[in-house]
Amino acid sequence: MASDDVQVRPYRASDFPQVRALLFEAFLTGKGSVAAVTARRFLWKAPMIAGYFFGLCGAVLLYYLPHWDNVPGVIGVGLASSVFIVFFIIRRAIRKAMNEFCEKVLATDMQDISAYYAPPAGFFVAVQPAKSDKKDDDAAKEEEVLGFVALEYKPDKKTHTAELRRIVVGPKYRRRGVAKRLVGAIIEHAESVRGLDSIDLGTSEFQPAAKRLFQGLGWEFQKTDLQWLGFVDATIMRFSRPVETKKRR
Repeated sequence: MASDDVQVRPYRASDFPQVRALLFEAFLTGKGSVAAVTARRFLWKAPMIAGYFFGLCGAVLLYYLPHWDNVPGVIGVGLASSVFIVFFIIRRAIRKAMNEFCEKVLATDMQDISAYYAPPAGFFVAVQPAKSDKKDDDAAKEEEVLGFVALEYKPDKKTHTAELRRIVVGPKYRRRGVAKRLVGAIIEHAESVRGLDSIDLGTSEFQPAAKRLFQGLGWEFQKTDLQWLGFVDATIMRFSRPVETKKRR
């Protein structure tokens, strides 16, 4: 994919099927999804360490009692299998939590994207023309959604900060500058919003690529919070950047 082919534009209702598919791919089903990263990180957390301990105990028991068709042997097999059972339970809990998260997103702010993120908020998608062998004119107009990002802002007399949300890039399009273009589009949009002073965002410990992205773009770290993700308390890192008033219209 040539980076010059990628365009970032405002969301259209016709983009929704691809946006929905990318949401589930990024958080649940795709390579490098949040669910997959979380499962890998859990390999060194307390529940899995307990599983390793019991598995080791089972292996030692089986080594010294090679005949598993007696009570100590059955206990050894059970202990040795515990590490796989614990991982299966954790993986299932993670996938369930990520699925529930996606369904919640689709039932709240992404139920009607155009209405929820109406100006001065915004929702942008990164697209490129889809490859096709068709020769009709419609084929040339087809676009493939590579990622999306949102800016939530409900201005009032006390609120001058917007929230960057829902930044997602399809797994096969990552590390190609798509995320940077999406963030750039949000910043450019924010600079045109009267009364907006800064943009905040939060990203979890299970999204290390997002953390690296915003640190690399110069966003300032603010604080960490704990948030229940449906299966574990996760560290949420908060970042912020000012909105440059000199570029506002």
